[in-house]
Amino acid sequence: MIEVTKEERQRAIMRSRRMFQTDQSSNIQTAERRGGLKERRKNVRHMHQEGFDVKTIARALGLPEQEVKDILDSQTK
Repeated sequence: MIEVTKEERQRAIMRSRRMFQTDQSSNIQTAERRGGLKERRKNVRHMHQEGFDVKTIARALGLPEQEVKDILDSQTK
């Protein structure tokens, strides 16, 4: 049988807590990115429907022109 000291057990608990917190933080960031992506796509499509060109949309939203083009292309597919 393996004996675990109180200190080793406490370190394992702390390590588990850090891993849990890191996972939670990562999950939150992923959710925020996904939400942000949906919002970006919505804004690009809306501005395009209102008659703005790709260059203006990219500049207004702070996106690369290629990303705006990709969003608009994915809308038609």
